[in-house]
Amino acid sequence: MAENTEIEKPWAVYSFGMGSSGIGKVIKEDWLEILYSEDQKFFPQIWDSDYVQRFDSPIKAMAYFLVHQNPLLERLYTKRQVIDIFLRDFPSQRKDLSKYLQPLLRTQD
Repeated sequence: MAENTEIEKPWAVYSFGMGSSGIGKVIKEDWLEILYSEDQKFFPQIWDSDYVQRFDSPIKAMAYFLVHQNPLLERLYTKRQVIDIFLRDFPSQRKDLSKYLQPLLRTQD
């Protein structure tokens, strides 16, 4: 797979049209290929840029996801759930983000 070092805004929030659907990592820009998790077993998904918001940090992507959730979902995710899901899907980010996430996790959702 392509290296992410050359991708200016590698973090993405993708949508099916009615609010945020998930957070992923852009691995190829020409076709906007997005990984849903580091251990993804299937090929990256190709997205139309009209349905993707791009960010330079995972913190910004998580914040955008949290604020722009699909209001038609049965239940909305809490801040803690968004962080937990992100760290489950991208465990290599845990160490880099721990100093930023700890204060967020101490506050109420």
